[in-house]
Amino acid sequence: VSKDVFIDGHSFAPQLMGQQGQPRDWVFTEWDGKAWVRDKRWKLYRKGQLFDMKKDPDEKTPLPMNRQIQVRQRLGKVMKKLKP
Repeated sequence: VSKDVFIDGHSFAPQLMGQQGQPRDWVFTEWDGKAWVRDKRWKLYRKGQLFDMKKDPDEKTPLPMNRQIQVRQRLGKVMKKLKP
């Protein structure tokens, strides 16, 4: 990897070895032209669709933009830090 590339990864190897490690409460995924941030319950896509994965695991109905504002803000901050 060239020196101008910033890597913001966290290893989960300590957890695999039964140690505490430094886990995040979210993960970022980019796949097949889509990007999202996900925690245990919520999934926010780069384009703004938010899903409650507990109630809607098949992602059939995104929540309206005026719902779950705090979740959108929290996960949105993570998304903004990550380059497209």
